[in-house]
Amino acid sequence: MNPESGSTDSSKQQNISYGEIKTLRRVKRFMRLKMFITFFIVVGIVTYLVWAYHVAGLLSVEDKKVESVTPEGGGNYRVTFVLTLKNPTSTAIDVDRITYTAYLEDNYVGEGEKAFFSVQPGTHNYSFHFSFNIKDMPAAVQTLFFEENATLLIKGKITIPAKVFGLFTYTHITVPYSFEEPVGDKNGGGSGIPGVPPTPVILHEPIYVIPDGALLDWTENKDPDFAFYEVHVSETPGFKPSNETLVTTIYDNSTTQYTVRGLVSGHTYYFKIRVYDTENLYSDSNEVSLLIP
Repeated sequence: MNPESGSTDSSKQQNISYGEIKTLRRVKRFMRLKMFITFFIVVGIVTYLVWAYHVAGLLSVEDKKVESVTPEGGGNYRVTFVLTLKNPTSTAIDVDRITYTAYLEDNYVGEGEKAFFSVQPGTHNYSFHFSFNIKDMPAAVQTLFFEENATLLIKGKITIPAKVFGLFTYTHITVPYSFEEPVGDKNGGGSGIPGVPPTPVILHEPIYVIPDGALLDWTENKDPDFAFYEVHVSETPGFKPSNETLVTTIYDNSTTQYTVRGLVSGHTYYFKIRVYDTENLYSDSNEVSLLIP
């Protein structure tokens, strides 16, 4: 065995160990640097996401109001309401959609949405529209609408996306809103407009009058082109007023009561009030019934 050869092998092993140690140290330093950079990237992204969420959540509803309730004829009304949105930031805020649902005295009347738009910095008004037919409402609601005011409830929500670098949505923010406002049309449903039928009256439940009568009472038609009322009675439900069902004609719009006589005991009768205007256009009231005892 050569002593010199053994010494050389030992030296090589020592050099290899030192080289491995240096490599491990470099790898450890690189890993620490990588972790340090990754940490700051993650912190930066999280901070940005929190900021983006905060900015999106700054959009608010500053005001809500019904701007108009416009008669369109035939009992139809077009409602316009306005939402005032405030963006207090220096950049535009995207909105996925604004939805709304409307109720008149708790009766559903319409819904809709405005989708995919941006709210610029500052305060801006946005208009929304829906239509309903007052004839579709219960008689009590119609009476309130024409004689006093019915309560219109509008509620909905604003859906705002929180985006990563303005490109990818990672969550949504929902801002709910609701408001009530009294609405009505004490002057009638747009009558006086050429070609538009008169405002229908609301016929209340009849009252039995001894021995053979039914007292009818209805709301007053206040259209400026009012002509006359017709009182109609039939033994057929859902009847269409005609000369055969006509009982009397009333030319004073303030006369809103009439007693129908000659009704037979044990029979059920159905009643309607037809109102005419000066153009000979007409509208029918709701139908009511009474069983004569």
